[in-house]
Amino acid sequence: MNMEGRLLTELRTVYSRQQVRTVLHREFLRATRTGRLLSLVIFEAENELDGRGMRRLGRVLLHNSRMTDDIGWFDEHRMCAVLSDTGVPGANAFARRISELARRRNIAVRWYIYTANTAAPDGPADDAGGAAARGRLAGADLPGEPSLSLTIADPVDTDGDGALSRSTRKIDGHAVEAMLPLLIRPMPLWKRLIDILGALAGLVLFSPLMLVIAVLIKLTSRGPVLFRQQRAGLGGRPFTIYKFRTMVCDAEQKKPLLRPHSHQDGPAFKMADDPRVTGLGWFLRKTSLDELPQFWNVLIGDMSLVGPRPLPLDEAAACAPWQRQRLCVTPGLTCTWQVKGRSRVTFDEWMRMDLQYIRRRSVLYDLKLLLLTIPAVLLGRGAY
Repeated sequence: MNMEGRLLTELRTVYSRQQVRTVLHREFLRATRTGRLLSLVIFEAENELDGRGMRRLGRVLLHNSRMTDDIGWFDEHRMCAVLSDTGVPGANAFARRISELARRRNIAVRWYIYTANTAAPDGPADDAGGAAARGRLAGADLPGEPSLSLTIADPVDTDGDGALSRSTRKIDGHAVEAMLPLLIRPMPLWKRLIDILGALAGLVLFSPLMLVIAVLIKLTSRGPVLFRQQRAGLGGRPFTIYKFRTMVCDAEQKKPLLRPHSHQDGPAFKMADDPRVTGLGWFLRKTSLDELPQFWNVLIGDMSLVGPRPLPLDEAAACAPWQRQRLCVTPGLTCTWQVKGRSRVTFDEWMRMDLQYIRRRSVLYDLKLLLLTIPAVLLGRGAY
C-alpha cells in the first residue's frame, strides 16, 4: 500500500455501536430496494481480549478492508464489518483473511455472517464469477471449496407460521443468517408506558359500548362475537389479533375466490363491497369500532397504540423485501396510513408511510398520530 493509501486508512474511524446500527439500516434499505448484495461479518475473539487486543483487531480490520466498507463495534465485546456489494462467498473470504491476519497478532477469532441477499435459492445472485469478483474486492482471494456456492434463502421465511427465519446455515463451519432480525427495534420505555395507560383507559372507557356491540352481533348473525386471526407481529412472529366479527363465519374460506376483485393493489386484500360483510359489520368497519378489542392486544404487548398495521401471515410473506422492514417494530392500532388515506393509497405508498413512521418515531409524533386518528375515524376516510 502506498503512502496515500496508508494515510487514507489511518484517517478512517471505527464506528460506535449506534453508528453501526445507522449504517446497517441505511445499507439494508439500499440493498433491498436495488437488489444489490450486502453482508455483515461479526468478529468475536475466542479468548477475552483487553483494550489493547481489541485495538489490534480494529487495526487489522481497517487496514484490510475496502474504503467502502464500514468497520465498527457490534456490541461491547465484538467488532463487525458492513460489506456493501458483497455476497456470502465474498464475506466468507474476507472473514477468513481477517482471521488469518489476526492470528499472526496472537488474536484468535470466530465470525458470523449475516446477509441481505434476497435472491431466490436457485437464482444467479451468487454465481461463481460474481462471487469471485466480490471475493477479490473484499481483499482476499476466494477459496475454491464447493461449499462456497451456497445461496441464502429469502430473509423472511414463513415456515408455515410467518415468522422471520432464524435457521442458521453454515459456510466453512461458520454461521450464516438473514440480516433482517438484527434490525428489530425494541420498544422504548416511554412507548410501552403510553400503551399500557392508553389500553387500560380504552378498555374501561369503551367497555359499555363493547358490551352493546357484542350483544348486537349475537342478535344479528350466527357465529362468535370475536374474530381471531394470526397476524405478523414484531420480527414477523405470529400473534392472535382480536376484532369484533363483521363477516359471515366462513369468510376466510371465501377469500381466495374474491381476491381478483380486491380494490387494493399488492398483497393486501381490501374490497369496498365485500359480500361477506354483515349489515352490522359494515357499520362497525366504517367506524372502526370493530378494532376496539385490540386494546387487549396492546395491553399484553402484542401491539402498540401507534405502529404499522399488522398484516395476515400470507400477506406479510408476500411483501417485497424492502417492505418487510415494517416488521422491525411492534405493529399498532393506528399509524400514518390510517390518517392519510387508508385504502385510497397504493400498497407501496402504504408501506413507505410505515417506514417513514419508523424513522420518525418519537413521543410527540405518536401523540400527533393518535390525535389525527380521531377525525379520520369519525369521518371514515378510506375505510371499507
